[in-house]
Amino acid sequence: MDLNDRDVIYIYRQQRHDFLNHVQIILGYLQIGKSDRAVDYIHRVMDEADDERSIFRLDPESVLNLLKLKYALRKQGINLVIKVDDIVSEVDVGDIPVDAIKACGSNVELFIKKSKKGIEYALNERGGG
Repeated sequence: MDLNDRDVIYIYRQQRHDFLNHVQIILGYLQIGKSDRAVDYIHRVMDEADDERSIFRLDPESVLNLLKLKYALRKQGINLVIKVDDIVSEVDVGDIPVDAIKACGSNVELFIKKSKKGIEYALNERGGG
């Protein structure tokens, strides 16, 4: 198995873990009779999935590298939400200001957009954690 295969398996395991965690949280709310909280949580998860849908318009290598970055930062306690402008087709993850992301706090939005100068990265600290 080459590195690329390992990376794909790593990403799949992380996504599977996230999915099962979401199901457990929803089930917990339902078991204690908090259906309103379950619905709110489902909407939050759907919003996050919608936010990150833009990643999957990129070339496969960029998708894989962005997801690896996201999960590496999560291990450090940083929730990174990535939004990519429609006209961006590939991203060099090495250009992303990782130190600036870490300095923003534990809940950060990364906007990747194309300008006349090339690819630009904008960060926004999000409320919550």
